[in-house]
Amino acid sequence: MDQLLTNFLENTKKMQPQHNDYSLLQIFKTFYFIYYTTSVRNEERLTEMKCILSQLLINLLRKLCTGRSFDLQLGLSALFMLSEQEACNWLSTISAS
Repeated sequence: MDQLLTNFLENTKKMQPQHNDYSLLQIFKTFYFIYYTTSVRNEERLTEMKCILSQLLINLLRKLCTGRSFDLQLGLSALFMLSEQEACNWLSTISAS
C-alpha cells in the first residue's frame, strides 16, 4: 500500500500544470452537468456557471499554447468542449496574436 501511495505522489509531482487545470475543469464540468439535470435550478446561476466553464476552458487553452510543451490531445479535448462560435473566436484571436 505504501508503494502505491508513493508512486501516486511521485506521478502527481511530475504532472504538468496544464493537467491540474484540466482536472479542475473536469470537476467543474461534472458539477455543471449535475446541476443542469436537476429539476429545480436557477437559470441565472446556470448561465453564470456556463460562463465560468468557458473561461476555464479558454484559460487552459491559453496555458497550453504558451507552455513549454504542447499536449495536442489535451488541447483538442479542451477546444472541442467550447461551442463552435467560442472555438472559432478563440482560434481567430490566438492566430492574430
